[in-house]
Amino acid sequence: MRLRKATRSDLPFILELFVNTVGTVCSHDYSENQIKIWTSVSDNKKEWENKIDQTYFIIAETENKIVGFGSLDPADNIDLLYIHHKYHRCGIGQAILNELEKESKKKNTCELFTNASITSYSFFKNQGFRELQEQRRILHGEEFINYKMSKVI
Repeated sequence: MRLRKATRSDLPFILELFVNTVGTVCSHDYSENQIKIWTSVSDNKKEWENKIDQTYFIIAETENKIVGFGSLDPADNIDLLYIHHKYHRCGIGQAILNELEKESKKKNTCELFTNASITSYSFFKNQGFRELQEQRRILHGEEFINYKMSKVI
């Protein structure tokens, strides 16, 4: 596996991985309608291009296939971290997170933040993040629960 900066040409593969991962992995914690709402953000390609251009956005590849991606926004928040459902528990998420932490440390950041889904909560907890607050948001009439978490680095 290798990590590299994402480019706009990666976007179709990133979006496919995002939709498939949320639809597969998160279906145990979120309803079918919530999944539909969540994955609808993939329709806004301009926003995703901006994320690639304006954040520290990396992808993990194995055998020239994108198997995960993550991003760190300018405020040192982990904005995205998704792993292909067939590659869970293979160390890819941890490798991406380690790289995002390393990038954050270059800016002398002492604490990272993320908004973890119900599904990703235990991953972040196992990586040393602590829960700061349960958050509830209403999107298109559906309530979504996630957790504001932080980690001192």
